[in-house]
Amino acid sequence: MPRAKGKENPKDTFRISSALKTIIGRELITDDFVAVFELVKNAFDAHARNVEIRFEGLTTENPKLIIKDDGKGMTGSDIDSKWLFVAYSAKREGIEDDVTGKPKDYRDKINTERTFAGAKGVGRFSCDRLGRYLNLYTRTRASGPYEHLEIDWQDFEEDSETEFVEVKIKRNSPIKIPHELKSGTILEISGLREKWDREQLKKLRDSLRKLINPNQENDAKRFAVTLSAPDEGSADKEESESRDRVNGRIKNFLFEELGVRTTEIHCEVDEDGEKITTTLTDRGTLIYRLVERCPFYHLQNIRVHLFALNRSAKIHFLKVMGVRNVSYGSVFLYKNGFRVHPLGEEGDDGFGIERRKQQGQSRYLGTRDLSGRVEIFGGNNRFKETSSRNSGFIESPEWRELLQFFKEYVLRRLEIYAVDVIKWGNPVKGSDEELLPSDVKAQILEVINKLTNDPDVLDVQYDPHLLDILEERQSASVTTALSNFKRIAEKTGNQKLRREVARTERRVKALATAKEEAETEARQARKEKALSEKQLADERQKNVFLLATTADPELQRLHLEHWIGIAAPELRENVRKLIAVVKSGKADQDQLLKGLTAIQKWVDQLVGASRIATRADFSLQYPTRRMDLARYIFEYLTSDVVEKTDRLKIDVNMNANPFEVMMRPIEATILFDNLISNAEKARARHMRFAIETSGKNLTIDVANDGEKVPKSMLSSMFELGISGRGGSGIGLYTCKEIVTGMGGEISFVGNDPMMGGAQFRIVFYR
Repeated sequence: MPRAKGKENPKDTFRISSALKTIIGRELITDDFVAVFELVKNAFDAHARNVEIRFEGLTTENPKLIIKDDGKGMTGSDIDSKWLFVAYSAKREGIEDDVTGKPKDYRDKINTERTFAGAKGVGRFSCDRLGRYLNLYTRTRASGPYEHLEIDWQDFEEDSETEFVEVKIKRNSPIKIPHELKSGTILEISGLREKWDREQLKKLRDSLRKLINPNQENDAKRFAVTLSAPDEGSADKEESESRDRVNGRIKNFLFEELGVRTTEIHCEVDEDGEKITTTLTDRGTLIYRLVERCPFYHLQNIRVHLFALNRSAKIHFLKVMGVRNVSYGSVFLYKNGFRVHPLGEEGDDGFGIERRKQQGQSRYLGTRDLSGRVEIFGGNNRFKETSSRNSGFIESPEWRELLQFFKEYVLRRLEIYAVDVIKWGNPVKGSDEELLPSDVKAQILEVINKLTNDPDVLDVQYDPHLLDILEERQSASVTTALSNFKRIAEKTGNQKLRREVARTERRVKALATAKEEAETEARQARKEKALSEKQLADERQKNVFLLATTADPELQRLHLEHWIGIAAPELRENVRKLIAVVKSGKADQDQLLKGLTAIQKWVDQLVGASRIATRADFSLQYPTRRMDLARYIFEYLTSDVVEKTDRLKIDVNMNANPFEVMMRPIEATILFDNLISNAEKARARHMRFAIETSGKNLTIDVANDGEKVPKSMLSSMFELGISGRGGSGIGLYTCKEIVTGMGGEISFVGNDPMMGGAQFRIVFYR
């Protein structure tokens, strides 16, 4: 509604009570250390190189806190237009003067060395938090005039009915001041509100060590803070460790300088927010370095340095720092070189580390296991601290993305290595030796394989020594890694990576060929030893073509194709029956569900077989594993996967101790799938497995109640291409090959006297 013309009503504007001072002073900044930090940050923003925090007369009735900087200082005009302008920030507005006192033009803005640490316009009220009285002295150059403000903050508290702007402060331009000052600003605070004893001063010193990140850009390395308390000089002399002294220059904390050899991850989002670079090292050894596309819309110019602390690292931390790492803090956050509180403090869980740890104590790292920092550079103006200055960042899309980035790209990747691969980096049980990267090369390659399988990966670096693993259980990891590396090199045109892959492929191929030849000779020797002279003669007369078609790795492909051949007809038959029922027009819901359930069961088995085949190295793409073979067989036979039809009942009797061997899970799976399939073809309705250990051997007896095996089949049932029921003749041959390859024997015991059908015995030796 338009305002009527005429005299303005004074109630059309806000009035500001003098009580505002307390709200944005003591009530907003509730921590003494944070109040000191805010004043130090203001000095940094004023282009100071040095700041002295000095406590005088602590044992007298009138102690003082003096904060002195050698920055650019303020003119009378600056005081009027900036310092006395509540909540105004020239830094936020982008019109802050430079070191010379001249307004910035576009060249100055491009070449500036520092990004401002504060931009709220309320940091100056930290003085109220620290003490009742403030004397401010400032000048812009050695020959310039002094400016002086004298404030009693209690003047603002006399009557809340008084307007804020009506409270008078004393101001003058003295010829001399009680402190030496060439240029810069001095804040002399008296009537201190808290007692600053030695213990409190040491806590302030420790907090100041974490205030500035010396590793960050923004000119922080040339910014020095000194703590001075003359009354504590004598006590300092009695301290043997410099860290326990109050007086002296503040040495900023940097974890890397502690000399702790541990696992660390560095993750960086570039200035354009387009790429993420992740580098993982373990006790000085490069594990991997990845460059990948950045999926985050709001993140750019961010770095994270995170360290996993094992037991020895925690002990070393205590020795060097004089305090346990958990009490010192965990993951600190820095914006433009200065800490954002309270992130990283003991008891703070701003990054959700402890909440996550509670979901799995042995799987996840907690704050007591971590030390590190998150660094935010440049503008990133959407990351805004709360006005209280002790509550972190204001909730925003940027902050939510940063938390996601930290969890998924930094913390989780560090956990995968430190917890799953290196087992926390602690000494191996029963030994004083820690696991080293050289001890877990295969596991490291598996981690790299999973990461580099992502199409967003643009580049990869790794320790070439990781590929020096050519034992049978490890060579598949090398093959997969090289395949991923080659794809990345071709996609990105990385010639160096391409040459490294080609060189390693040649070496791996030569060594793998030599290994395969040796293994073939060993297998043949075992086979010949197991055969009688007559069988040996017959074996040597076999068709050369058959021997060729069963050579590795072709034999493995044949095994898998045969298993698929078992599943496909069952699927086809179930689909045919379901179609017939639907066409008849008499299908009810139960029939449809039953048919679909049968189909689903076989589809699930095919998917499961594909998954097992991948993990079981059918294409030499995955290492064998050390597993309890007896337990694996029992769990597989008692799972839903093997219940192929409703008419076949399977009983499994387990009476075996742990029997650990190197094995490919798919081989055991196919072995028993074939035996079950043969029983079904023999029209068996009941099948029994007995698993037991005897001495060092594992024995599995298999029997069914199906059709008896004819005598004509007894001498040739395990030969390739021989089938008594019109089948392919691959099933039992596959069983024999698998068992022999696993260092065992399979034999036909006879037709079971109780069940009537075939009985086989499988023995694995160790």
